[in-house]
Amino acid sequence: MGIDRSTLSALLSAPPIGTVLTMGLAISLVASSFLVGTVITPDVARWAKTPRDAVLSSFFGFLFGTSLMLLIVILLTNATSSSNILHIFVSMGFGISAIIVLILAQWTTNHNNLYSAALGFSVIFSRVPKYVLTIIAGLIGTVLAYLDIFNHFITFLIYLTAFIAPIGGIYLAEFFLLNRSRFQLVFIREEHLPGFYWHAVLVWGIAAFIGLATSPAPNGLGWFNLTTIPLLDSFLAGFLLQWVLSKIREKVTAGASSTVTPGE
Repeated sequence: MGIDRSTLSALLSAPPIGTVLTMGLAISLVASSFLVGTVITPDVARWAKTPRDAVLSSFFGFLFGTSLMLLIVILLTNATSSSNILHIFVSMGFGISAIIVLILAQWTTNHNNLYSAALGFSVIFSRVPKYVLTIIAGLIGTVLAYLDIFNHFITFLIYLTAFIAPIGGIYLAEFFLLNRSRFQLVFIREEHLPGFYWHAVLVWGIAAFIGLATSPAPNGLGWFNLTTIPLLDSFLAGFLLQWVLSKIREKVTAGASSTVTPGE
């Protein structure tokens, strides 16, 4: 299927397919899927030889590879009036080769997803063998796929927006405003870290609720608007609340320490 200049112009001016979204929600939905990748990128980037390699590979991969992929998908979706990628490939005459491409694409993508999920579970369930956690994570993903989660993809992305964006905000607040030494392996290995930083968990919960409250109904609560971009609302809430509560926690801890006399 060839695309000349007139065809490209027609595709770009074609009416939208499916439910029309507000610009703010559309930005949140597109960004939320890649925000997950941003949050779990350290799981893979830690294997890079240098920090420079990790930054450059992530930057150029997202900037060029992802942007080009999204542009092609948008054009093909408008050209075929379908959002089903298999239907798009078959209508273009690819057939079996399309199925092979999709299988390989899902294989490589979900390999990283499974690795990151098992790594995250291993932090929470440290006494459970990693291979058991990997099997459990794989079974959860398989069951969700069997239940046809793709038909609820918009709802899924809205919840990603609310629950994942605050994590990025908490990361940045810790790194740029609070204590970036906590991100060094020396600190992690030598310090006796608590199982949870409960103030950070509280921040995450509040910021996630704000993200849901600013997401339009029926998938969100739609109670009020802040920036009109739900992802940015929950991200900024996580960033600001983490900074404020951490400062309060530091003052309370310092005050409690100063009240203890040397003989006690």
